[in-house]
Amino acid sequence: MIAVQGALKTNAVIALALPLLVLAVPILDASFVVAKRLRYRRPVYLADRNHFHHRMANIGFSQRRTLAYLYGWTLILAGLALALRFVPYHRHRHYHPEWMAVMIVCGLIALAASVYLVYVLEILKLRRERLIQLRLLRGEAGAPAPTPEQVDAGVAQELETGTFPTVNPETGEFEAIGAEDRT
Repeated sequence: MIAVQGALKTNAVIALALPLLVLAVPILDASFVVAKRLRYRRPVYLADRNHFHHRMANIGFSQRRTLAYLYGWTLILAGLALALRFVPYHRHRHYHPEWMAVMIVCGLIALAASVYLVYVLEILKLRRERLIQLRLLRGEAGAPAPTPEQVDAGVAQELETGTFPTVNPETGEFEAIGAEDRT
């Protein structure tokens, strides 16, 4: 239906995209959880602690901060959806440069917010960055630096269990892993 409507009118495509943008946060949340369950060969219908709000709690966010982040992200995406609908950037096959610039800025803000939350929630784990974090944590404790295999095993266990090192809310630094060594 989207392909047929999209071939007929640009306005129809925008009308279909608006609800998807407004509902992007719950759609992405459910998509990431289902993808993770499929990846680890778990039943899709079983509950776990991989939703965005659980991940934020595991990282050390308070309920208030979690709600602020998720509501802010939803508000930014809803603002982009409203801008797509009401900003007159395209009329009669002509683009207005001023309004097009406004749309580009709105899109970049939504993209930046999304990338930031993907980074904060550690949805896409960067192995090199995690290796640096683990070396810093172990370096403070005086233990030897972990090998890349240990880092991979620790990241796999974090993804599987949904537990992550706690972030100190005042300094933003990772706190020591403690007795429960994940690598």
